[in-house]
Amino acid sequence: MNAEIPLPMFPLGAVALPGAAFPLHVFEDRYRRMVRDVQATDGRFGIVLIERGSEVGGGDVRSAVGTRMRISEAQEFADGRWAILAVGEDRIRVNTWLPDDPYPVALVEPLVEETVPSAEAVAVAESSVRQAHQLAAQLGYDVPSLDDFLVEDAETRLWQLAIVTPCPDADKQTFLLADGAERRADAIAGAALDAAELFRLQLRGRETP
Repeated sequence: MNAEIPLPMFPLGAVALPGAAFPLHVFEDRYRRMVRDVQATDGRFGIVLIERGSEVGGGDVRSAVGTRMRISEAQEFADGRWAILAVGEDRIRVNTWLPDDPYPVALVEPLVEETVPSAEAVAVAESSVRQAHQLAAQLGYDVPSLDDFLVEDAETRLWQLAIVTPCPDADKQTFLLADGAERRADAIAGAALDAAELFRLQLRGRETP
């Protein structure tokens, strides 16, 4: 087991993935304080998905697996609100939630990937994502050009594909929870193919007189 570390936490109704740039508008007093504290240290905090409940006011049910983030840009407004841009670094598991004082803090451990995805698994995931993107573009959606940013490293490339897969947060959480890179690649391919089928149905609906 990796060593536990205390980490300020930001439970959200959205999923952040390793490698993703994640903008946040911070307006609750306790999270304004968290941003100031994090800025004064190493700029790191965690994001976990709220499975039930609300982002505001507490009393929520939170996922045990999330992402450690690092603030790359931050702007404080005159009224105390913050606009920040954070970048996902790695997966974390929450072992213990500590009392909010005043914001959530947890004892977490990094989830180290023990295997790298095979070239075949990444290729299948990539083909599925490209298929979904091609159909989305036909519908008029703005889709990124994968060739502009995909890297050669298989593990990083797989997370990049996860980030741009058009899917709901429930699927993104499945990517985080996946036990091993091969299962993550399978989950990405499955979510992308589901999206592709939905886009096909939308295109057929447009063709119907």
